Amino acid sequence: TGKDMEGWFGTSKPTPNDLVERITKESIEREANLNKKLEEAVSNALRDSEAKEELLRERDAALRAAEQARREKEEAQKLYEDCSAALSAKQVECDEHILTINENRKSISHLKTANARLRFTRDAALESKKDILDSISDALEHSSRKDSSKISMFSEKEMHDPDI
Repeated sequence: TGKDMEGWFGTSKPTPNDLVERITKESIEREANLNKKLEEAVSNALRDSEAKEELLRERDAALRAAEQARREKEEAQKLYEDCSAALSAKQVECDEHILTINENRKSISHLKTANARLRFTRDAALESKKDILDSISDALEHSSRKDSSKISMFSEKEMHDPDI
């Protein structure tokens, strides 16, 4: 209606050319706005595509890093198992050495005891030998005195008895 059109052109009634011009102008503005929005959408889509590609690259890098970490973890686990086995073997070896050391200590203790007994026996034998030698010496001295006294008795008899 003419009243509705007054807002477009002021208070006067628009002409058909004014209407065509106004509609064309609005159509061009809408087309320009739509083109601008389309450009923004394309730019956003392009940015989103680039961002998506970057995210995909980052995801691929993260997957590679996770795979590398998994391999390193497996290697570390294998190394731990190898070290654990080697440690167990060394522990067994150390336990065997400890047993040998304890057996050697017992042997040393037995040897010390045997050595002490031998020393005691030797000392007793030496004491016994000394006693025997003293007894022999006493017996020889006693025998020598007896012989001396016999000789001296014999000498006295000889002196008193000229027949002897």
